[in-house]
Amino acid sequence: MDANFAANLTANTGGLQVNEDRTLAASGEVNWVDPLVGVRFRQQFTPTVNLAVSGDIGGFGAGSVFSWQALAALNWDFYATSSVTWSAMIGYKALYADYEQGSELTRYEYDMTMHGPVFGVSARF
Repeated sequence: MDANFAANLTANTGGLQVNEDRTLAASGEVNWVDPLVGVRFRQQFTPTVNLAVSGDIGGFGAGSVFSWQALAALNWDFYATSSVTWSAMIGYKALYADYEQGSELTRYEYDMTMHGPVFGVSARF
């Protein structure tokens, strides 16, 4: 004779969920708007190839505590007609945000850097 018994225990306190394996989980939505200052440089190598480098900083305590992002991308115009130009882009982007709100059980903190390759195709008309 075989017998199986499984039980899941979950406790929910103030929006914070404690699972049976002692992991913590929470869900929700947080939105904010940051003022920012940025620059962008573009170097044209040929009529169809250019390098774009851009970056900005923001937050200043108005939305997030501090944020920044940077992008370097190589762009190639691979097809053009009289009304539209198709371009391909490959590059690398990094984004950092430090945001805080609330206190104690309702405190939300987001302090993270995300980065990685970017690829894209665009049409200008």
